[in-house]
Formats: sequence, C-alpha cells, structure tokens
Amino acid sequence: GSGCATAAFAAMTTPSLFAEALGAGWKDLPEPLRDMHYVETAQAATGEACVTRGQHPAARLVCVFFGFPKATESVAVRVSMNRTKTGEHWVREFGGQCFKSRLSRAGPGHVFEKFGPFRFLLVVTWDGEALTLQVCKGWLGPIKLPSWVLPRSAAREYVAAGRFAFDVPIALPGIGLIVRYQGWLTPEEQGVDRLERDVAAAL
Repeated sequence: GSGCATAAFAAMTTPSLFAEALGAGWKDLPEPLRDMHYVETAQAATGEACVTRGQHPAARLVCVFFGFPKATESVAVRVSMNRTKTGEHWVREFGGQCFKSRLSRAGPGHVFEKFGPFRFLLVVTWDGEALTLQVCKGWLGPIKLPSWVLPRSAAREYVAAGRFAFDVPIALPGIGLIVRYQGWLTPEEQGVDRLERDVAAAL
C-alpha cells in the first residue's frame, strides 16, 4: 500500500540522482530542469514530441529491440520517474508505446543508464544553456563495448517557452541515425492511485 511505499522512500536521505551527479552545479539549473530531475519519491510529466527514425534497415531493427517510438510529427508523451534504492526507474510513453530504463549513480559528473542487458555511462554537464547527457562508455552484460559499436548520443535538456524541453538523438557508427525525439514536458499533478501504480512499476 501507499504507507509501505512512503515509509520506504522516506528512509532515503541521499540527494536525488542528478543533484548528486552535478554537485554544486545543481543550483545553477533553471527551475524547469530542477523540477524534472528532483525525484523525491515518484513523479511524472506529460507533453508532446516529434520522432524521427533512421532509414537504414539496421536502424529499424535497433528501434524494435529497444522499443523506441515510431516516427511521427506529433505524439503525446508521458514520462514517469520513480526513485529506487539504487537510483531511478524511468518509463517513457509515446502514444501508448513505452520503453524503460534504469538510472543509477556513477560518481561526480556521471550517471549509468541501463536498457535491458545494455548499460551506458553518461557524462552529465551543464553549460549555462543546456544539460547534456553524453554516452562515453557502454557494456553488454560484463563485456565492454568497443568504440565502433558504441552509440553516439548527446541528449540535451533545456528551457523553451518556460517549459522543460528535450532533444535526444541516438546514432550508431556505420548505420547513422537510429532515432531522434524532440519535444517538451510539464509536471503532472498525480493522484494517489496513479502515484501508487508508478511506484509499483519501479519495484
């Protein structure tokens, strides 16, 4: 029930994942970015996105494997973020199609992001205009990925029209663009029932 979940999360006294990664730089983030990344227990945001997919046949296979969204000029988006003992669990829904990842601590200036058996180390930087999450290393299980198969991705988060905005391109060497999704999000006011479902999805 919600009492057990609340008690479990109340025991977490460490900073939120991105606050810890950015350290003193956390306070420099504009409010829409801090609001999105300050996951105390569970929260969600809704908005809209444009999705572009690469044309290479291999790009389509990668999209299917990871559950990346289909190409569209406009689609409703919902992102739920749930705090766990090791980090955060993100569920991204594009028009009912969803893909999930788990983020965890990786020391100052970095976070890990895990998609199924794949784990990536991301460099997290704030340049005064955008928060950038750039893939710098990756593993398939215990095997480190060589640079020639490492995804090229530098996701950007910034403020546009007073809202949290995102631009996430993902490419692979020799294949080119896999997928790119761009759009905006605003925090969702969650009722208790919806919050409980989001928390349960992270456990």
